[in-house]
Parts: sequence; C-alpha cells; structure tokens
Amino acid sequence: MDIQKYYETLFPYRQFFLWLNHAAVPTRDFTHREFAFTVLNGQGSDIYVRYQSFPTIETFKRKVAMLTPKRFEIGAVYTAKPSDHKLVSPEKYVAVNKELVFDLDLSDYDSFRTCCQGKQVCLKCWQFVVVAMDVLGAIFDLDFGYKHILWAFSGRRGVHAWVCDTRARSLDDSQRGQLLNYIQVTQKYEKGKLVINRPWHPSVQRSFDICKVKFDQIVLQDQNPWNTHANSSYLLNKLKQVNEALYAKLNEKWQEPSTSREKWMDIDQTAREIAAEGKLDTLGAKVLLETKQDIVLEFLYPKLDTNVSISRQHLLKSPFCVHPDTGNVCVPINPLTSRTFDPTKVPTLATLADSSILEPYLSVFKQFVTELNRSEKRPSSSLDF
Repeated sequence: MDIQKYYETLFPYRQFFLWLNHAAVPTRDFTHREFAFTVLNGQGSDIYVRYQSFPTIETFKRKVAMLTPKRFEIGAVYTAKPSDHKLVSPEKYVAVNKELVFDLDLSDYDSFRTCCQGKQVCLKCWQFVVVAMDVLGAIFDLDFGYKHILWAFSGRRGVHAWVCDTRARSLDDSQRGQLLNYIQVTQKYEKGKLVINRPWHPSVQRSFDICKVKFDQIVLQDQNPWNTHANSSYLLNKLKQVNEALYAKLNEKWQEPSTSREKWMDIDQTAREIAAEGKLDTLGAKVLLETKQDIVLEFLYPKLDTNVSISRQHLLKSPFCVHPDTGNVCVPINPLTSRTFDPTKVPTLATLADSSILEPYLSVFKQFVTELNRSEKRPSSSLDF
C-alpha cells in the first residue's frame, strides 16, 4: 500500500479528531491547535510546513490528502489560530494548552545495551522501554493522579507518552519543567558517580523496586554487558570508589571468563570475604549496597528528551503516522500488554494490504479516546461512536 492510499482509507480521522478536540463538534482544542507537515518539494528534499490549523476534521483530511506528507506532527492549542499567527501580535499568539508529552528513545540507552546500537532495535533491548513505561506509568498515576496516558510507538526505536488529563494539558512550561525535574532523578553526577539523595523519596524507592525485578533478565542475562574483563571496567571503577580491597580481589578474579550474572553475584560473595578479614566495615557495606542500587537505576530508569516535555511549542509526531524511513505505522501500545509488544512486527505500509492487521491498534485507540472524553464530563451521547 502506498502512503497516499493509507491516509485516504485507513488513518483513523474520526477518533483522531475526538482525541484532540474532546467533543463531537469542533472546539478551540482542535481549531486553534497547530499541526506541521513534512512534505517533499518535488526535487527530493523535505519541506517543513508549520502553523497549520483547521476548522474541521474534514478540512484536515483534505489537506493531508493533498500534501501526502511523509509525516505530520501535533503541537499546542494557541490563543489564536496558528494559520492566522502572522495577522496578530506576538503577545496575542500564545500556547495555552497541550498534552504533557514524553519522548523515550533507545539510542539514549546505547551505553547500556549490547544487542543493538543507534537506530537498531530488537526485542531484547525493547525491554528497556517496557521497564520505562512501567516506571513512568506508576509516577503518572500514583504521584500525579494522571489516568489518561496514550502510549505510542515512535516508528523506529522508542515510545511517546501523551498525558491527556485536563490538569496535565493546562500546565505551563515552568510547571512542566518542575514536573520533569521531579521525574529525572538519575541525571545528576559528581566525579562520575550517580548522586541520588538518600533516604530515597518513596517515588524513587518504588521505581527502584520496579527496575530491580527486571535487572537480572534484561541487564545481566539479555545484555550481559560485563562478559569479559575489559568490558567489566565500568563495574570495577564503581567498586573501586567503594573499597580498594574489594576492587583488587574482583579485578584479579575477573581475569578469568565469567558472565555478567556471575560477576554480579561475585560482588556480594567477595564483600563477605573481605568483611571477615576486617577490610570492609559496616559503613563500607552500606556504600556498596547503595552503589549496586544506583547501578540498577542507571541502567533501567527512564531516559527522557527534556525539551520535548517542557516546551509547549515543541511538536511531536502523531500516532498513526507512517515513519518515513522504516515504513512502520506509529501505533498505540496497550500498557497492559506492553511486554508482548514487538517493535519489529508492527504494521507497515508493506503489510497493510491486509487492513485487518491495524484493527487491534485502532481498538486500543478508540477505547482510550472514549474513556478520555467521558472524563471531560461532556454529554456521552455525543461522544460514543
């Protein structure tokens, strides 16, 4: 299937409109929202067309059909229609509303994954994304009370989270920055050492508990990052900051081949040995435990693109777009079944000849939109389709 036919016949315009508009008839949430399109100029290069807005979903569909964009992005709701932004003074063209969005890309995990690098992705390293979704989902729900999160595959190697609750959409840039600062607990380093204030905030402890459960399978077994002595330098450098005797003993022991899981187990065993020799006191044992906890968080805690989340003027690729390089459809991900989601088997333009392949994802989207709009307290008769 070519991209023009996809946008003419399969793109879910009706649900897309209800998602962004929050009602069955056009509101400012749609008519004053910015869209941007990436299109070919006829000479093989791209043109980025911003400040597009539409009075109805029908006019939006006609524009998409005319442009056949390589991709399109969704922006904020403004005080004036984006298409009229040149007709009003800058102070009268201000972003006032937008979903709280998060962008997680596996390329930011390249220091921690061994199976793939860069633009590559497989089911093994995708588990980093699954854990990140679990951690962020708990933060959204338990710490902020957000209930309406649309998760969408980015089309290649990541995931986007659209927090759609009314309270989230109304946050200004400063508030979004504060919220992101609350979440990004693994961003601060001093002398190469991760610094997380202890005692931990309950949110950090909960996040650690989620990560710890998956650390053995994802990191120690699937990624196996310390499988050789040379590769174990990261781990040895961490341990050297804890105790010289522990470092020396493990550095010698790991000259012999062993797996990452065996090395991880060696740490506690060797710590007990040097403690018995009087070379590791109670304080040292506490520092060692905290160092191992920090390693778990460093590997598995979500790594986010800051600018995407803070600025309401930032646009983000729409769900159900087709990724211009991979041909993958940016389908929604059901968080309840995220562990079985396989980024290498999503619908593509090449497989959409069988349109039924898109149905499970359309169903997820429709259910999400229905629940979101019910929470907006608008008349249910105008929202159930």
